[in-house]
Amino acid sequence: MLLRFPHRPCFIFPYSLKKIPMRISLLLSLFAGLFLGSLFAQSGDSERILKQSQEKLESLSDLKADFTYVITNPSITRQPEPRQGKVRYKAGMYALLMEDQEVYCDLETQWIYLPEVSEVSILDYEEGEGMSLSSIFKIYETNAVPRYEEKETVHGNECHKIFLAIKDPSVDYNQAYLWINTRTKLLEKVSLIDRRQTTTIFEFLNLKTNTGLTIEDFRFNPAKHEGVEVYDER
Repeated sequence: MLLRFPHRPCFIFPYSLKKIPMRISLLLSLFAGLFLGSLFAQSGDSERILKQSQEKLESLSDLKADFTYVITNPSITRQPEPRQGKVRYKAGMYALLMEDQEVYCDLETQWIYLPEVSEVSILDYEEGEGMSLSSIFKIYETNAVPRYEEKETVHGNECHKIFLAIKDPSVDYNQAYLWINTRTKLLEKVSLIDRRQTTTIFEFLNLKTNTGLTIEDFRFNPAKHEGVEVYDER
């Protein structure tokens, strides 16, 4: 289902509408701020692995990847099919491209495009709302305890699997599993579990770094979408 929006739009996902901005933001967090800032009370292997991943992320000029994600819950008898998309990231700017919607942000303006109805909303970028990155950092800067699990293979790559027990009751997700590639030190997979036991799993493929992305890769160009209806809400 898609929303037609004369006003500020929201994202439609299979489950709670209330959690939609967080789910999308969490996807971007895997690139934007997973290990930035004050992370967690860490020790041993978990601390070393997270620090190495932080240093690798901070060294990149940009990245892009294909991804799949699926949202599941034990109360759902028929499990949903995974959805697919592409993500780009550079210095806080991002583009999230899926079949039913595309989101672009250059840290001044945000564009939300619905190709099925050929509509785009143009919004001022507001940190802390919707697709903004402030909500991303919150979950990773909060009080959490990491635990090294084991090494597992994801997409044919050896990964460190780390569990995070998130102790902040204001954060919806209270558990997370991270699979960090032992060779690239970048994320291959993440599983986020909330207090209702809803699990959101992201997997990343064809990740490329330092690709030369420019600011235009994070802006929607109406000239490339003939007949698009524009809602300028700035």
